[in-house]
Amino acid sequence: MAPDVEIQKVQLGAPGPDGESNPEDGTQSLWLDAAITITNHSATVGYYIVASLRRLTFDQRTATLHLWLREPVGAPDHAPIPFRSLPKFQRVAPGKSKVLTIRIPALLNHIAGDPAHPVVETADLTAARTVDCRIAFSDAPYRARNGPADGRRQHLVRWGQNSQKRIALPGPGEVMKKGKGANRG
Repeated sequence: MAPDVEIQKVQLGAPGPDGESNPEDGTQSLWLDAAITITNHSATVGYYIVASLRRLTFDQRTATLHLWLREPVGAPDHAPIPFRSLPKFQRVAPGKSKVLTIRIPALLNHIAGDPAHPVVETADLTAARTVDCRIAFSDAPYRARNGPADGRRQHLVRWGQNSQKRIALPGPGEVMKKGKGANRG
């Protein structure tokens, strides 16, 4: 049975500056706005959804952008983000849709290579051709627990259900106008 909460589409806007200048060299970082449309198919139950990014990765080999709006489960090749704060939550009313706008960097730096000789690699997220989006949801609001950070993170990992969708984006040359989300999926 399909979950009541579904990721309908993901739209990526054209890269633009964040408005803040680097105090050291005056440059501005470029950012992308990812508009994620979430639909609640239930006619009677409202659902709470994680409304903030919990993991962001990019697979340059497959040009797949991974957006996780759920607490990541650790895997050998992708350690979870250290648990620093709870995500934001929003409610999607029965039979309604909600658009979440998540700001992500256009360029993503990550450490690669041998731990003894690490190198910083930069991935251009505008090269994405597929988005893999995951979201956590529940009919009950999340209730934070007291205790060590890892225990709170594990509690959040187990909270609710998960929905996932892989969406193809348009090919190169299909540029979106700044400020306008284009359906890239």
